[in-house]
Amino acid sequence: MRDPVVQQRWARAKFLYDLLHGQLDSASDGVVQDAAVLEIDLTIPRVVVVIDVKQVIDRCTYHDSADAVLPLITHMLRVEHRQIDLLEQARRAIAASNMDLYTFVGDRWLALLAVSDRTMVGGSQGLLDHDVQCFLDELAHDSGMTTSAGIGHAYAGWPALVQSFVDARFAVEMGTRLHGAGRVFRVDALGLAGFVGNADPRQFEDAAALYAALLVWNMNGESRTIGQTAKMRPSGAINSNCTERSKAPISAALGQE
Repeated sequence: MRDPVVQQRWARAKFLYDLLHGQLDSASDGVVQDAAVLEIDLTIPRVVVVIDVKQVIDRCTYHDSADAVLPLITHMLRVEHRQIDLLEQARRAIAASNMDLYTFVGDRWLALLAVSDRTMVGGSQGLLDHDVQCFLDELAHDSGMTTSAGIGHAYAGWPALVQSFVDARFAVEMGTRLHGAGRVFRVDALGLAGFVGNADPRQFEDAAALYAALLVWNMNGESRTIGQTAKMRPSGAINSNCTERSKAPISAALGQE
């Protein structure tokens, strides 16, 4: 608790958590100053990457019943040490640059606030997806666990990192459901699923079900309205707001995808 290095790490993690969850005052100039104290530059455009590492950490920090007599803090320290190891492994695989920011969000997400312009960190614009995929492959090789990652959109201004974080989580959730684990997903690469679900990221289930129904509809060559197709969901009709809101982009996309 008295270690200044640990305190600095915890302070950075807390700041980045609040940043990604929209808990900082976007109208305050003090946020940028507070970030600078923590060696975080919010003036650099960034994009959020999330990697689902919960199973990897759980596998390495399994709390056996024989260890029940150990204090909870012992298990927590094991988890923290494993998280630190993963952060270092991610830095080596993705980019060894202090400009990229790494942190853990809860017990599931390893989050990377990556510099949008990858040439600033000695890479190329297409390299981020490749490097994140290499990290996923390393995790699968080392732990035997197959996991996925999502990359959000790049927006102007640090307050928009909240939306990039939402995009990234949506991409990995929807991409994994549609295509399976082990890959890096972006919303714009999900095709129709991106049109349907990204308008309201809370409706993951509705978006996936509607996407699946449209695929069945397209394969069968049947002529149905989008509202009728939505009702093909076995558990009932999809939220009407979701279908009404999505008619225009779906209609535009059906002829192209």
